[in-house]
Amino acid sequence: KTLLEIGTYFREDFLVLIDEQATTLKDGPDYQRNVLDVLRYFINGSKEGLEPYLIQIVQTLLRCLDPNDEQLRRNSTQLISIILSTMVKSFPMVAFHHETQ
Repeated sequence: KTLLEIGTYFREDFLVLIDEQATTLKDGPDYQRNVLDVLRYFINGSKEGLEPYLIQIVQTLLRCLDPNDEQLRRNSTQLISIILSTMVKSFPMVAFHHETQ
């Protein structure tokens, strides 16, 4: 809960930190999944005012799916699907075409 409050008041710094921690497995796969979970809770709780940061969030998620890092990709796929689904439902300007993406 404290992390989410920090994210609310310091969004840019929070999202930079999320990007740094979510796009690597250096601290272990469970840690990386926990970081993605924090991002998911942040999106769910901070829908208002998050629009300017959607591109940054999607870029972070796409870096987690890097085809050159198979372990990171495998570790991230399920949670990223959940996060993207949440984004599509919450923000009308976000859409993913299932057959091509």
